[in-house]
Amino acid sequence: MTCYQRNIYLWSTLMMNITRCFQDIRLFKAVTGMTYAEFTALLPAFEAALTHHTLTNRASRQRQEGGGRKHTLATEREKLFFIIFFVKCYATFDILAWLFEVDRAQTYRWVTAYLPVLEQALGRKAVLPERKIATVEEFLQRFPQVKEVFVDGTERPIRRPTGAEAQRPYYSGKKKGHRLKNVVVTTARKRVIVLSETFPGHTHDKTGANDHDIFAPIPEEGLIHLDLGFLGVPKERPNGRFSLPEKKPKGRPLPEEAKERHREKARRRVLVEHALGGVKRVRAVADVLRNSLTVFGDRLMLIACGIWNLHIEMTA
Repeated sequence: MTCYQRNIYLWSTLMMNITRCFQDIRLFKAVTGMTYAEFTALLPAFEAALTHHTLTNRASRQRQEGGGRKHTLATEREKLFFIIFFVKCYATFDILAWLFEVDRAQTYRWVTAYLPVLEQALGRKAVLPERKIATVEEFLQRFPQVKEVFVDGTERPIRRPTGAEAQRPYYSGKKKGHRLKNVVVTTARKRVIVLSETFPGHTHDKTGANDHDIFAPIPEEGLIHLDLGFLGVPKERPNGRFSLPEKKPKGRPLPEEAKERHREKARRRVLVEHALGGVKRVRAVADVLRNSLTVFGDRLMLIACGIWNLHIEMTA
C-alpha cells in the first residue's frame, strides 16, 4: 500500500466514524452535547462564517488553492463536528490527533481557526449573550419582554500559575483553588442574556459585577434575583427591586419565618443555577482550563453560553 493509498484509507475510516455518530442519536449527543436538529440549524450559519473567514484570510495562503495534502475534514459539516466535539469533550491536541489521524500541530491549527468561526456562527444565529450593555434604553430595546433577571457569578478552575505573585490574583478563597470568573445575567427561561468579561478568581462577585457595569443598565422596575454574594447591591440601588436571602444575625439562628422565605426565594433563584449547569455541560468550561491565552478562556465561555442559548431556543 502506497502512502497515498494509506492516507485515503485512513480518511475513509474517519469519515465512516463521523457518519456513525450522525446515525446514532445517543452517540451524537454524547460527543457533541447537541441534538442533530440543533447541529443542523447551526450548520448554515457556520458555513457562511467559514466562507467569510476563508475570504478574509486568503492573502495569508502559502500555496495555491488545491495545493498540498487533501483536507481530512472534507466538508463544512465535518469541520463543525470537529470544533463542537473539541468544545464539548475538551480533548487534548494529542488525543484529537489520534482520533482524526493528523499531526497534533494540525489539530491546534484547526482549533484556533474554527473557534472564532463557531463564535461568528452563533452570533449569526443571535444566540450569543451580550458582553456589555451601556444604558437602560439599550437594555429595553434588546430585551423588551424581560421583567425579571437572575444575576450570579460562576467560576472555572485553571492550572496554578507559576510564582506567588502570579497565583495571588487567581486564588479563590471560596473554592480553595485558582479560578477564572464570569458574572452572568439570565432570564426566567434560563437563557443567558449578558456575560461579563472573564476576570481573575480572587475578585469578589459583586466587585466583578460592578467593574463590568452589570447592574447599571437593568431597569429599576425590573426584579433582580441575587444571592448573598451581592448583599450590598440593594444599598447602591435604593430604588431597585431585589429578591435575595436575609443575612443570618450574628450569634443567633434565623427565625423559621425567614427560613421559609429563603426556601421560596431559592425555588425561584435556582433557575440561574440550572442555566449555569446547562452552560457547563460543555467540558471546555467545566474542566481545568489548559489553554494559557486569556482570550481562549473567554471565548470558550462565550461559545458555551451560545450553545446553551441555542438549545433553549430550539426547545422553546
